[in-house]
This record gives sequence, C-alpha cells and structure tokens, in this order.
Amino acid sequence: MISAVILEDETSDVGNLYNILKESSEINLKLRFNDEKEVFLILKKLKVDVIFVNMEIQTMDFAFKVRKVNSKVKIIFLTDYTKYSEDPSITYINKSVTRENLQKVIDGFKLKNEKNNDSRTWDIRVNCFGKFTVKNREGICAKWRTKKAEELFALLIDRKGRAVNRDKIIYILWKNFSETKAAVNLHTTVYNVKKALLAIGAKDILIYNNGFYRINENKIKCDAWDVVGKIKKVNKQIFSIEEIGESIKIIEEGYFKENYFDWAEDKNKYFETMYLKLIFLRAMEYKQNSYFEEAIELLKKGLKIDGLNENLNKELIKLFIMSGEEIEAVKCYNHYKKELRRELGIKINSEVQEWIRN
Repeated sequence: MISAVILEDETSDVGNLYNILKESSEINLKLRFNDEKEVFLILKKLKVDVIFVNMEIQTMDFAFKVRKVNSKVKIIFLTDYTKYSEDPSITYINKSVTRENLQKVIDGFKLKNEKNNDSRTWDIRVNCFGKFTVKNREGICAKWRTKKAEELFALLIDRKGRAVNRDKIIYILWKNFSETKAAVNLHTTVYNVKKALLAIGAKDILIYNNGFYRINENKIKCDAWDVVGKIKKVNKQIFSIEEIGESIKIIEEGYFKENYFDWAEDKNKYFETMYLKLIFLRAMEYKQNSYFEEAIELLKKGLKIDGLNENLNKELIKLFIMSGEEIEAVKCYNHYKKELRRELGIKINSEVQEWIRN
C-alpha cells in the first residue's frame, strides 16, 4: 500500500483529490498539512511514499529539502499548467484531478516499486479483502470456471499452507451430496483450479499428498497473510504506526466480503475485532499529536461497525470536548446513552456523565 500526505494552502481546495485518495484501496492517506515544515517533521517520524503538493512553492528547493530527509519519496505537484520534469521523483498533474489520471500515476508508481523490489519470489498475488482475486505478476486475473473452484482455492488460501484433509473439504463444500458425487465434484474442482492457475502462468501452486490438499505459500503473496503478520506485531506491542494505518485500510474492505463464504465468518469476525482495536490505537496516536479531526473521523468509522463499543464512544466524546465541539459531544453522549438503554438495558458510565456535566 502507498502511504501519502497532502501539503496544501489553507485557501486551496483539494477536496476532490482528498476524497479520491481516501476512497482508494491502494492509498493510505496519513495527514494533510498547510506548512511545509510540518511535512519535513513527519517524514522523520513516519514512512511516506508520496507527497501531493497544492501550494505555490519553489519546486526544486522543496524537492531538495525532502530528499535530505527521505531520498525515496515521490512528489506530485498539482498545477494549472502543463509541466514536465526531468527528475523522476517529481510528477505534475492537473489540479482538476480525476480518478482516471490519478490511477495512472499510482499504477506507474507501483510498477516502478515492483521493478525495484528484487526480493519478492511470489508468482501470484491474492486479495482476500473485498472481492477475492488472484493475479499474476502482470496483473492478469485468474478466471474460475465454477464458483466452487474459486471457493476451494479461497479455502486453501485461508488455511495458509496448512494441509486440509480431503474429507474435510468435501464436508465444507459438498456436505449435502452423496459420498460418490462429492468425491467426483472434488476431483473435477481440483482440476479446474489447476487449469485456472496454469492459464496465468502459475505452476505447482496446488499440492496433493496422501489424502491432503494444500497450497505452496512460498509462491503466493496474500493481503490477509500480511495483515495477520502486522496484527501479531500489534499484539506483541512492536508495531509501527504505518503498519496500523495500512492494516486499517485493508481490513475495512471486509474479509471475502463480496463473495461470502460461510466457513470464513469466524475469521471475518476476528478481523472485525482487530479492525476496531487498530482504529482505537491509530486514533490515540492522532490524539497524542493533536490531530483531533483525523482521530474523530477514525472513531466514527469504528462506531459504524460496533455502535456500542465503550472505548470508541468514550474517546469520541472526550475528543469532541477537547476540540471545543461541546454540542457534538452532547449529541454523541445522548445517542450512546439511548442505545445502551435500548439495546442492553444499562446506564451510561458515570465517568462519562461527569465529562458532560463539567
């Protein structure tokens, strides 16, 4: 995922760019700034891949200063004029930015990163969040002949290289079929999976041994596996703020959300729980750095998932008070109080009541 910040004039209007970036599943938009000095400070603290600039500044001077802090960051200037740069780290796009021309810039950035990263050994990239997709290095998607072929491969991806017994697969995918019919279906489906993978140049991905099926995880890059690795760091308290932000962006797409495999429901609930935990941690980091607006926005996202979450509600009320939005604090308090009584039949925490009274 590409980490980005926006540097803008206080009077400029980058709402369109901001909205496009926030909606992109490939961009982790961290912060917006009005002062270039703040950008230099944040570059020292956080991993930033791209800076979007909508401000009248000395282009080369700014780029020189940025490189002194981070030599790899890409700078994209919004301009009303047609400009070209001989510096590969600088790009110009029109201020009337659209999703299409911004996507071209993002695709070019991703392609360059992938070419520069020689350490990857994967043959296929698998996305489990949102819509389940399997692509090769060239971005060509696997086409599944049947829904069951797609689901079987998704099931094995979910197990991340762990061998799954033939009978268990049959029970999960064809439990209402006769033993003979289910066995035939499994054999045909395995063939269809291998054929779909071979069509995009992926060999030796699906492995069978003595009644068990598994996938060769060494040939696969998977978003769910990456997120689980980051979550383990969070649980051990050795995480980075960048990893939290990236994980939030990925998880909010929903685990197999567009496919809905009933066997994935427990894992989906796990990711949902972790999503709320990550949102809380990220919001507290924003709060610590006095970015109240960003913290409030994140907490609201979390409350769309779990409207009765005590930590999220308490922090949202507290943040409204700290940012001087007393009316919003009272509205949030009253809504939370009402929902607690209606859904759980309990009263609101006395500590929160004191905040509102004071």
